[in-house]
Amino acid sequence: MSEPTTLDLCKETLARISKAKMPAIRGLPSNEKIDKLESYLIDTAIFRQEAHEAKLLVQEALDQLQGEWDDIEGWEIELPTASKRTQADVVQAKRQVKPDLYSSIQTGKRLVDRLSEQIKRLEKDDNVSSRAYTLITGG
Repeated sequence: MSEPTTLDLCKETLARISKAKMPAIRGLPSNEKIDKLESYLIDTAIFRQEAHEAKLLVQEALDQLQGEWDDIEGWEIELPTASKRTQADVVQAKRQVKPDLYSSIQTGKRLVDRLSEQIKRLEKDDNVSSRAYTLITGG
């Protein structure tokens, strides 16, 4: 079995942090609410850091993959015979020559988008839980 790629590891990070949810605190005593909110505030900070790190790793991997994409040779034979070639024709020709590379680039782009979404969500969750914490503690 092969070693997991950077993209695989970042997918695992995304799957794990996507499961983070604001704690259910309604009806709990104040001290339990405070404990749960404190834990969640710390967790969201850690998860955001992990998401930022994963996003950076994916972006670096995408830079490397893009370099490989730019250096593909032999794709011209896959071009349609029409005299005017479009950018879409070039992409399709390169995709036929290196389908795995094309797939990895698309996966990387989707991962960056999903990680960005999770970072924003965690920031919003952090703001909500922080406000709740302040209200409960009177601070």
